[in-house]
Amino acid sequence: MREQPILFNAFSVNAIMEGRKTETRRVVKSGRTALWEVDDVLWVRETFGLVWPNGVDNGLIRDKETGLERPIQNDECDIVYRATQPDFIWGGEDGKEVTMWKPSIFMPKSRCRLWLDVIGLEVERVQDITKEGALAEGIALEEGKDPRLAFETLWDSINEKRGLGWKENPLVWVVRFKQRKDKP
Repeated sequence: MREQPILFNAFSVNAIMEGRKTETRRVVKSGRTALWEVDDVLWVRETFGLVWPNGVDNGLIRDKETGLERPIQNDECDIVYRATQPDFIWGGEDGKEVTMWKPSIFMPKSRCRLWLDVIGLEVERVQDITKEGALAEGIALEEGKDPRLAFETLWDSINEKRGLGWKENPLVWVVRFKQRKDKP
């Protein structure tokens, strides 16, 4: 068992937390084997922000050992997750609102809140996704709407700008997972 990071956007994080997302599709890169294996544990990197804990308003904290003030360290800050608090605002100067989200790629493992067990892995073309596959990707079932079309739109919003859109029909890894209740 290896622990591997995986990036997810806010839509996917919420779908995982709601139990709707149990699969993800990732483009197969030429000449590379799978990044994951069955029984690996994935730790989810997501967009986040750090905030000073209550009682800290100037970025300084009293050191417990010396009694002197010192700058607060990142691991002493509270964390805010964009997926569940998208409207969070950090106070700015002169009453201006400031957002200070950090991209998911920078999330440290110690701040991860979602852990996933890889339970299945296969390769297919992205257009081979079934209705059930689209639902397992977290697409909400709406009456009269085809989940595959909703997944196509989602896929293109993430991958088309990289030349890997739906029309290109790239090979993808289908990673099936279940959410862990605890950290490994």
